[in-house]
Amino acid sequence: MIKPKRTAAEQVEDEAARRALNPTGSRQTISDSQAESEFQENHKRLKADRLAREAKLKAKGEMITNVLPSIFTIEAGGTPTLVFEAQNLRSAHELCHEQWLKSDLAEAKSNGVPLWDGKAKLRARMALPDESALFAEAKTNGEPSDGLVLVYLVELDGEAADEESVGPGEFPPAPT
Repeated sequence: MIKPKRTAAEQVEDEAARRALNPTGSRQTISDSQAESEFQENHKRLKADRLAREAKLKAKGEMITNVLPSIFTIEAGGTPTLVFEAQNLRSAHELCHEQWLKSDLAEAKSNGVPLWDGKAKLRARMALPDESALFAEAKTNGEPSDGLVLVYLVELDGEAADEESVGPGEFPPAPT
């Protein structure tokens, strides 16, 4: 018996149906030894291309990385609590895991309530424009610092009755 010739469209439909029934059977597989050498060659080529592009940019005197820090906000349980500068979001997230910061937030109080209860999630995010403005103002008006500057977005309770209260975006008064 002779089978009638199938059109190209029918052949494509048949192939699609076959792949739908057995999706992994139609994939091309590459042995590990082949993949490794191909990967290594491709990796070397891409690295050489990247280094060539960077050399051209350096020759032109163009900056290739962002070295300026950005302003980030840490939220304690969803409440924006403090702002600070960091090189990138990853660095900002790492600050949330620092034990000294957790201790400071648990000890500091606003209206008699600790800023952080020790359980709520501490989350870093890019600062909103008004938060960035508070940070810039506090950094400009505050005492110069070579270290990490943290600006609280909430009013902190004073430790002593005669101590001035610290408003949002302000540095605490310097000890005398």
